Amino acid sequence: PVYTLFRKSRNFHMSESDYLAQLETLLDEFFSSQSTNQRKHEIEQMLGVFSQQMNAWQLCSYFLVHTENTHVMMFVLNVYERLANSMWPGVTVQDRGELRLGMLQTLKSRHKQVPNFITMKWTKFFVLVARTDWPQDYTDFFDQIYELIQSQEYSHLGLTFLLISSEELTNPRFKHVYSFILITYPNNHIDRMLLTHNVELFSGHRCYNKLLNQSVSSPHSYRPTQSKLRSLV
Repeated sequence: PVYTLFRKSRNFHMSESDYLAQLETLLDEFFSSQSTNQRKHEIEQMLGVFSQQMNAWQLCSYFLVHTENTHVMMFVLNVYERLANSMWPGVTVQDRGELRLGMLQTLKSRHKQVPNFITMKWTKFFVLVARTDWPQDYTDFFDQIYELIQSQEYSHLGLTFLLISSEELTNPRFKHVYSFILITYPNNHIDRMLLTHNVELFSGHRCYNKLLNQSVSSPHSYRPTQSKLRSLV
């Protein structure tokens, strides 16, 4: 049964594609109108056990690259969100860097193929990571945003990064999460650094007008309003 196979360790010689196929089957069954509440509860428990495993994100990286199933994408991004929110200290510095790089490369290659709500949730993962790792261990976070905005192909993706980071990183309710940064820096130093980066990102008449007047060709993109952009600087 799918339940038995999905619970097995990767040491049982199952391929990543086998795991992906089973995950897609489980999620399709979960969202099927023909599934009973009891069966949905069983599937929810299975997936919950999987998502709480420390190494689940390694398998999820494969899922995110190869699936076309939006249910799988949302499940995987929820696993990553759990990782960033509650399990991130257990991830090695090297694995953190590799995960960020791999996630960004995959997002850049797929952001025009996936719904906008997937792109938004995908982007939020990086912001959640930056909430704890920036500026010490994720030093190029804003540099990556700047490069995306300057790129004709990824400018709307960069703006998504900037909007979410401006909302999340300056939110007082999250300051306990990166308390170790606040010990190192004065409390308002974080806000000053955020303001500096935002001003740099939007400085220059040319860059500002590019974002305001950008012609969005992707059906999953959106056009920013002037008021929303001005609220950031």
